[in-house]
Amino acid sequence: MTVKNACKILTVFHSQLKKIGVNMKNTKKNELRSRDFSLISYILDTDTLIKIINEHDNIKYYAFIVHDKDEKEPHTHIILYVKNAITQKNVRQWFTIIDENGKTVNCLSESVISKKGVFDYLTHKNNSEKFQYNENDIKTNFKEFFTEKIDEVFDNSVNIIDDIMNGVSTYTLVKRYGNAFVYHYSNYKAIVNTILMEKREVDCANWRNELDNLQVDCNGVLIGVEQLPLPLDLK
Repeated sequence: MTVKNACKILTVFHSQLKKIGVNMKNTKKNELRSRDFSLISYILDTDTLIKIINEHDNIKYYAFIVHDKDEKEPHTHIILYVKNAITQKNVRQWFTIIDENGKTVNCLSESVISKKGVFDYLTHKNNSEKFQYNENDIKTNFKEFFTEKIDEVFDNSVNIIDDIMNGVSTYTLVKRYGNAFVYHYSNYKAIVNTILMEKREVDCANWRNELDNLQVDCNGVLIGVEQLPLPLDLK
């Protein structure tokens, strides 16, 4: 495909994607980090696409379909949701390959505002003037994520809390979880403090129970108290 054709196709797709909820902001878009992406790839082989997806552990959910009955050049629409926020440049690199003729097969990408809107576009559901693809042709590992309202922030909350309690640095947490961590930082810290407080209370209660069960020798000294570990608050 020539650069001229690529630019023409990109312009048309931009106008369509804007209508269905794809973020079209151009300001430093290669540097913007996101977790939802809509891609247009010229890789048409399903096995090749699945192989690329499986090679990247950061990809959590995906859906794609080959559009080979449009008036435009055959292409593949791909939707991705990644575990850790990355840039559009990173995503495009995943799906940019060299074909058997030694030519580069490029990929276009945008971050997503409406997952359901982009998913519906895979079949042209809301575009009656276009060819209507069969939803059964969509390859996905979790259709419901793209078609229903699922709060994915909760999914990472347990991992974030575990990392904080395990002493992972704030810088590493920001790199690992992006805005999901930054925006909710104070909430995560409050939750961790609550968990630690509850743990101390349980430790103290267990210590008191152990203490109550100790026996006293003939001199009035508790037997075995020196082996009884003190909870953190009593050390």
